[in-house]
Amino acid sequence: MRKQIKILMIERDLTQKDLAELLDVTPQYMGYIVRGTSNGSYKFWEKFKEKLNIPDAEIEKYKEVS
Repeated sequence: MRKQIKILMIERDLTQKDLAELLDVTPQYMGYIVRGTSNGSYKFWEKFKEKLNIPDAEIEKYKEVS
């Protein structure tokens, strides 16, 4: 599971569905990303950084599966 994404969702009061809509992906795909089943595409992570205002220096912590 990608705990940092879960923490971000809680901090910003977003559901997984809300986050999927914001990033223009399906809720199922978002679930795969959060669970760590999918690594996510380059395009996904670029949109994640842009839409959620994540600095380049911090993006790697969101990609980590723990």
